[in-house]
Amino acid sequence: MWMPNWRSRELWLLGIALGANNALFFATNAFVPDYLTHTGRGAMIGVTLTWLNGAQVIGSFIMLFMAERLQRGIWPFAVFGPVALAGVLGIVLCDGVWVVVAAAAAGLGAAVSFIVSFGLPAILSPPGEVHRMAGGMFTISYTIAVLLPVVCGACWDLTGLPWTAFMPIALGAVVMTVFGTMLSARQAPFER
Repeated sequence: MWMPNWRSRELWLLGIALGANNALFFATNAFVPDYLTHTGRGAMIGVTLTWLNGAQVIGSFIMLFMAERLQRGIWPFAVFGPVALAGVLGIVLCDGVWVVVAAAAAGLGAAVSFIVSFGLPAILSPPGEVHRMAGGMFTISYTIAVLLPVVCGACWDLTGLPWTAFMPIALGAVVMTVFGTMLSARQAPFER
């Protein structure tokens, strides 16, 4: 059978965790330029986006060497989820070079948790079922990744306060941390 098991708790936890991660990436990249422009710091857009996205590349390379140690532990989410959250909040609350540091933290946290999430379908699914779990995970996660930036924009539009666009992103970082930690702590069904 090719259809995902939509009643699977792991599928929904995984899809929501990865969706929150993807939404963090897309929404932060989308709103940082307008936010910095609106707050009079338009000259920082280039360097801030460079570090936001460059830190993701750095995090990806770190994961090449640490993947085995990180994949089954809860600490990648327990550590890097809050790092991403602190980064998102720092973009809003900090000024000067600290905005760039915060953007780098958000990028690093998002990258590490993304890569760990990406490997979980193979760990949580019995052999021959990975494709179903992955297909469902991507369906759920990219739905969230598309909808959350819309919610961010609605928050800014409805309140007229630019910082409110980052509150759904911060909530997404919390969801990613909690759900990712719950998933990483679970054993694969075929290992029980």
